[in-house]
Amino acid sequence: FRSKQWYQRRVAITAGHADQLLVCVPFAAIIAYIYAIIYFGAFRKMFDNTKMEYCDTLGRCLVTVLKNSLRPSAGGHNYSWKDRKTFDDLWMRLLIDASFWILFTVIGLNVVTSLILDGFRQLKAERERALKDMTTLCTICGLSKDSLTTRGVSWSNHVEREHNIWS
Repeated sequence: FRSKQWYQRRVAITAGHADQLLVCVPFAAIIAYIYAIIYFGAFRKMFDNTKMEYCDTLGRCLVTVLKNSLRPSAGGHNYSWKDRKTFDDLWMRLLIDASFWILFTVIGLNVVTSLILDGFRQLKAERERALKDMTTLCTICGLSKDSLTTRGVSWSNHVEREHNIWS
């Protein structure tokens, strides 16, 4: 099991970029809606209703795009695309699926991943700063190690004897 502190750090990372992550949701919805319009306008006859691929209305086409785009696949969408009679249909599908994959999966997920990694970077920088402060600043008086040594006071003597928090 993970410790409570581990979960708190993960929540802090996500909460720190919540506003930026929430911007990604409408962006993803807009991309899915644009592709639903394309599928509805040009390819609605190719969807197979017997396999729960509905595109007879724009709303149903949007739901189908979202449902099939968010499932894992071997690449592209998970559509069966019935009634493909010409080679041009295959090229059109390849073009649309590849552009959706690039926009939605590659770019969109990389943006989300970079926001999360940036949160980890910020937490690491805060932790390193806190560790540096613990080793270079007196917790009682706030004087730095350098200012004490310029005054001729030993850092270890000051921290261990004069301002020892446990004595």
